[in-house]
Amino acid sequence: MTNKLQGIQALRGVAILLVLVRHLFVMEGHFGHGERLLPEICRVGDGGVDLFFAISGFIMVTISRGRFEQPGIVGSFLYKRATRIYPLYWFYSLVILLTFIISPSWVPAMKKGNVDLLASFLLLPQVLNGPAIIRLEDLHLVPALP
Repeated sequence: MTNKLQGIQALRGVAILLVLVRHLFVMEGHFGHGERLLPEICRVGDGGVDLFFAISGFIMVTISRGRFEQPGIVGSFLYKRATRIYPLYWFYSLVILLTFIISPSWVPAMKKGNVDLLASFLLLPQVLNGPAIIRLEDLHLVPALP
């Protein structure tokens, strides 16, 4: 990886930290009792998700430039992406679902109702049906599998 991409990877790390701070701020609001410890500036982390995905998309396009000219490479690329994303997503979705069964108040997204479990497990948009159990962008906080 070139030095230029290493700098962008570092910026992606900053985006992850922004999201982490925002998640901590939200979790403190849901589960904290009384006065907030984290300052309001933590809301700035909302932009971290957008920054993270923009940078990730740029990196994927940059490192895969010229690779899709060969037959079968697109299918191989999509297979590798799916086998990297779906198992981890399904595992954490099941953990969240079991958590909801044990203690529904611990899963704020499902409190609102109208969660389409099948669409959530297939990573389909749920704009009309309500929130997903967990969102794909939440998975960036989990270390990537090799």
